[in-house]
Amino acid sequence: MPLIHKKEKYKNTALDEDLLKIFEEYTPPDVKGESKSKVRSLVLAIFLGFVGAHNFYLGYTNKAMIQLILSVIGGFMTNGITTIIIEIWVIVEIIFIAKGRINTDADLRPIL
Repeated sequence: MPLIHKKEKYKNTALDEDLLKIFEEYTPPDVKGESKSKVRSLVLAIFLGFVGAHNFYLGYTNKAMIQLILSVIGGFMTNGITTIIIEIWVIVEIIFIAKGRINTDADLRPIL
């Protein structure tokens, strides 16, 4: 039984052509849509970051809910200690958004 080179074995098969069509036409549904604004997310982070408004805007709802719960409810229970921790977290996120380290929203659309 002769050895068949892999390139020759799979060359121009109907399956390859079908897969190529699928890959060329497919765009994930979560990537479609408009991009989010970098300036808008920075403004939200600066003024309402302690309640996670910028994360809600970017679609990171789990992270935003944690920030909201920790700053509002946790702030009352710990006399503001968790609010200070959230503010440090928000300052880090402001720097990350400004520098481009956070450069996509939750749906992997670029932040422009």
